[in-house]
Amino acid sequence: MYIQWLPAQTQQINLKTFYPFIAYMFDSVRRLAPTQERNNAKHSDPFIEGMFEKLGRRINPNPSASLHPALRHKILRAPIPGSRRATSTENNLHHTIVLGEEYDLQISDLPSMEKLPLWWKGHEPLEGLQMFLHVIRENSIFEITVAISLLILSEIYSTHMVKSSGYSEGPCWESRGCFRLEYGHSPVSDFGICRGRIQGKANRVQTWTYYNPKTSSQTTVLDPNKHYWLYFRTIKSEELVLDCCSFSYGMEGCVDASPCLKKLPSGFRDWGSARTPVYFYASQRSEERPNSHALIEEKRFSVMQNSTLYAALGWDLFGGRNVEQHEIVRNFMNEVQGRPPTFAQEERVRDYRTFGALMFGQILVGKNWKEWEKPVTHSRDESLDLKNPKRDVFHKGSKLDKECDGKLNGFMGLYCDAMGMSNF
Repeated sequence: MYIQWLPAQTQQINLKTFYPFIAYMFDSVRRLAPTQERNNAKHSDPFIEGMFEKLGRRINPNPSASLHPALRHKILRAPIPGSRRATSTENNLHHTIVLGEEYDLQISDLPSMEKLPLWWKGHEPLEGLQMFLHVIRENSIFEITVAISLLILSEIYSTHMVKSSGYSEGPCWESRGCFRLEYGHSPVSDFGICRGRIQGKANRVQTWTYYNPKTSSQTTVLDPNKHYWLYFRTIKSEELVLDCCSFSYGMEGCVDASPCLKKLPSGFRDWGSARTPVYFYASQRSEERPNSHALIEEKRFSVMQNSTLYAALGWDLFGGRNVEQHEIVRNFMNEVQGRPPTFAQEERVRDYRTFGALMFGQILVGKNWKEWEKPVTHSRDESLDLKNPKRDVFHKGSKLDKECDGKLNGFMGLYCDAMGMSNF
């Protein structure tokens, strides 16, 4: 159910307050969206589950084959993830993780606290959660970047029907207005994807290789010379960088995205991403650029100015995207990545877009973004400080948090369990 470019009153969305929601989508959609890698697990929200049933749930005969290697095996030896300071002579650091026997880490949901010490033997559950965060944030950076860029184009720069927030029984569709992004009061004239390198400054750039001695195989998931991020350009020629995927390289800057979560239905709400990794800054302003690392752009790919992509925006509730739309997205992925995407990559982008469109619609129809104030940023997620955990951070998503309907959700619920704080 989709109508492009209907005339309507345009509403301005300020990136200065909206970017935490985009970052939240980068971090949460990879975990929440039903995908073939999640062993075809059903989603807890019946509406979301119904959407994926109508769109066609793919059945992969071996869904774990495309999973991160650390999610399929026990970990025998590995350093604890986290930032490492650079030295005068070295700003790179390489780790080798030794894998053990095959192990199911309950990938259809968040891992249980009982499984984490078995997964990474000799380590406390909170250390296991820290490793789990690192591993899942290494996953599918290219695919989520493509999906989010296409979602910004389809959900903000077009008009269509969307299911309204606060639904309870039966369909409740309404027409959504037109929007545009701006930075301050300067409209965005272009946005897209940058491909380039991540280079350490105050922090070392860390890469991780996963070695399986049983098969003598090793896998390096990330390549610091092929990193992806979003760019935005305004009519005043201001250049803005939105980097949401440098966490697993050892860059721990984050933003408090909890205001974005408060009005989302529970199926889209993951308090584990309340502190979500992101760096957002105007690249021409040296005082805004992070001192932890630098991004070296090698090539950019416009999404907003790519007229071909507009033909791939359609989102048919009862049939999914057609063959021509798939071909357009496939060609765009080929161009950005520099090689043809695999079938699994295409399917992940499709799943991320489907789930992300539902989440986007809840925010835009509810106009919740108009209430957001200046975001609060952090140099690191204090909930990951294993030596000095902040108790108030764990309240997010707990029964003490009135905005969370008394439910323990996401990583915050797991942290509460680990800290013996679940019985408030």
